[in-house]
Amino acid sequence: MGSIFRELRDVEWITGRPTKISATGMTIDVLPIPRWSRGRFLAGANKYIQQESTFWRRSLWERAGEG
Repeated sequence: MGSIFRELRDVEWITGRPTKISATGMTIDVLPIPRWSRGRFLAGANKYIQQESTFWRRSLWERAGEG
């Protein structure tokens, strides 16, 4: 993540794809991420952040008022 943020200064937020992994550690499914839209968000979709694979810059966090 550090190299992506270092190389791409305009990127502020990165989210990976939800992935199912077997008991033996093998990837068994990679789920799609629905494209975000304001209309779908207001209708109740895309309410959650994929916590295990979401990274953002400190500056974004601070602008959100949590810094």
